[in-house]
Amino acid sequence: MKKFLGIVVLGLLWCNIGFASKYLNAYTLDKKKIENKVIKTLSTKHSKLTKYKNWEGKLELYKVTKPNITFFSASTLEERSKKYPKKFSKNCFTNTLLDLQPTLEIKGHMWKPGGHFLTQVNYTAEYDQLMNQGLVNWLDAQNREPLELIKEKLLKWANEKSFSHLYPDTDRQAGEPWGYIDTFWNLRATLTNIIIAYATLSELEIFSKNEKKEVQNWLEYLVAASASQGQDDGSGHKLPTGIHTELQKAFIYTLWGVADGNDKYFQAGIKGFLLGLSVTRKDGSHKFEVRNVKDASKRNERGLEKMNQVVGYMVIIAEMAKLQGYNLYDIQTKKKVNLHKMIEFLSKGWSDKTIKLKYLVSKYADKKFAYRLSGNNNSIAWSIPYIFNNNFNNNSIPIITNWIESLPENKKNYINDFGFGGSQGCYYAASIDIN
Repeated sequence: MKKFLGIVVLGLLWCNIGFASKYLNAYTLDKKKIENKVIKTLSTKHSKLTKYKNWEGKLELYKVTKPNITFFSASTLEERSKKYPKKFSKNCFTNTLLDLQPTLEIKGHMWKPGGHFLTQVNYTAEYDQLMNQGLVNWLDAQNREPLELIKEKLLKWANEKSFSHLYPDTDRQAGEPWGYIDTFWNLRATLTNIIIAYATLSELEIFSKNEKKEVQNWLEYLVAASASQGQDDGSGHKLPTGIHTELQKAFIYTLWGVADGNDKYFQAGIKGFLLGLSVTRKDGSHKFEVRNVKDASKRNERGLEKMNQVVGYMVIIAEMAKLQGYNLYDIQTKKKVNLHKMIEFLSKGWSDKTIKLKYLVSKYADKKFAYRLSGNNNSIAWSIPYIFNNNFNNNSIPIITNWIESLPENKKNYINDFGFGGSQGCYYAASIDIN
C-alpha cells in the first residue's frame, strides 16, 4: 500500500512538473527573428492594397516621426490638466494604486478544464488597469507623483521578467485545440496600457537612461512574443484576415512602433489597418464578423460586437498615425469604403431593422456593447477620440452623438476602455463635455 501511494504521489508530482514546464517562455524567443518575420509581411507587391486610394502607396513610407507619442502627447495633456483642472477633476477619477506583485504567468481563457472562451478572462488585467489608473491619477492631481509610482512598478515588473511565461489553453473549442490564441490575446490586452505608460514616462523624461533601457528590453520580448502567434508557438492557427484578433495584434504593433520609435512595427500596424478595410463590403460591414448568409442560425450572434472591436482598434490606430502625420481615415478601398463608412454601418447596426434582418441572428442579437462607455474592448469609448479629432461632415457623427445622448446619465460619467487605451473620458476632458 505504501509503495502504491508512493507511486501515485510521484506520478502527481511528475504531472505537475510536466504542466508547469508546458509554457512558452518569451525570453527563449528570438525577437530579431520574429521582427524579421513581421517585416516580411510588409510587401505590397502582390497585394490588393496597391489599389487603395489616399494612402502613401508603400508601407515603407510610413515612418515614426514623433517617438513616445501614442494617441495623445503627454506633455500637451499635462499642460491641459493644469489649465483646466476642474474639467479633469470632473472626468478623471483618482483611486489608490493597487500594490500588485510581479507575476510570470499569462494564460488563455480555457487554460484549465472547465474554462470557456466566452468568459473572456484576462488573469492579469489588473496590471493593465493599474497603469491606466496611474495616468488618470497624474492628470487629476496635476503633479507627477503618480508617474513616479508607476515607474517603480514598471521597473519591478521588468526586473522580474513579468508576463513572460505563456500558458496555452488546454481545452478545445469546437473540437479543435485552441493553443495560444487567447493567451496572446490576454498578453496584448495586458500590454496595452503598460506600453502607453512607458511612452508617457519616456516623453516626460521620468526614466533615467538606464531605467528606460531596462523597461524597453523587457517590453521588446513581450511584444515579440505577441507577434509570434502562428509562427513560433506551434499552434499553426491561421485566423481570417482583418478580424478582431488580428486588429488587436495590429493595434499592439502600432502602439509599440510609436512608443519605441520602431518603424517596422509601426508599418506592420498600418498594414493591419489596411487589411481591416480590405474585408469590408460596400455598405461598410465586415464580412468575417458580420456574416451575410441566408440561414440566420449560421450568423454570428455577437457580430456587431466583434465588428465594434475591429472599429475600436482601427480608430485608435488612425489616431496614433495622425499624430505621426498620416491620415488613415480617408484611405479608401476600390469599393469606396473607408473607416468612416465602417463606423456609419456600425452606428446604424444596433437600431436599423434592415441591417438586423440581413446580418444578425435575430432582432434580439447581443447589442449590449452599444450601451457601454466603459469596458475592455467591448464598448464604444473609441467614439470619444473619433468625434473630438474629426470635425467633418459625416453621417455617423450625429448617429454616434445621439447614441451617447440616449444613454442613462449614470453611464456617461466615466468613459473608459482598457482595451482601447484607457480612460478616454479623462484624456479628452478638456475638449469634450460628456457629463
